[in-house]
Amino acid sequence: MDPMQIAILTIFSFICGLDYIWCCPIGLWRPLVAGAVTGIVLGNPTAGVMAGGLIELAFMGLFTIGGGTVPEAASGTITAVTLVIATGLAPEAAVPIAFPIGILTMNIEIFVRSADAVFIHWADRLAEKGDLNGVVWTNILGAVPWALSRTIPVGLFLVAGVPAIQAVVGVVPAIFWSALGTAGAIMPAMGLAALFNMMYKLELLPFYLFGFVLAAYLNMPMMGIALITVALVGAVYLIRRR
Repeated sequence: MDPMQIAILTIFSFICGLDYIWCCPIGLWRPLVAGAVTGIVLGNPTAGVMAGGLIELAFMGLFTIGGGTVPEAASGTITAVTLVIATGLAPEAAVPIAFPIGILTMNIEIFVRSADAVFIHWADRLAEKGDLNGVVWTNILGAVPWALSRTIPVGLFLVAGVPAIQAVVGVVPAIFWSALGTAGAIMPAMGLAALFNMMYKLELLPFYLFGFVLAAYLNMPMMGIALITVALVGAVYLIRRR
């Protein structure tokens, strides 16, 4: 990787950190988007989209609610997709690689949440003085450490990690990477199962079975299934409105 690629991906990880907690997030931090951007920067968008899509399925049911924390998706995706592209691993291997990196970033995030209390007390003092603009800027500055919790692990990995891991890949038995790919193929299904468990309703079961039949027995591509599902859901919505 050249310095420009490292700089772009490091800055992108910072933007993903801001997007995660910003008032109007646009989803840059989602694995599918982060993987695609990483692939484009590294010159292999196809691998980026494939690996990012698999990671998206595994992370789909994970989201921070209230004070809870979950493995952080963007940093895990950027580093895992970089490793897959740099070493020529199968896209499936990106999924089990992304999780431990996401867990590392999650623990850094827990520390940052505690440290961000400094900005809260700062804003309280400004509010007592009636400085509303200061309160706004304090909240904006408080997002910077949060974004850095993503940027620092990604930046360190990109600067020092890829050459070292490439050397490790060369000495690790091939069966290990094969097992990693198998685990990566299973984990997206587990992510979908976790999501389905949260949003399950009896009236949704026919849609699930319909999609399963299209994929398993008619070998329809996922894009075709998605478009048919959108049409069916839209039709049900319009009928119910009447």
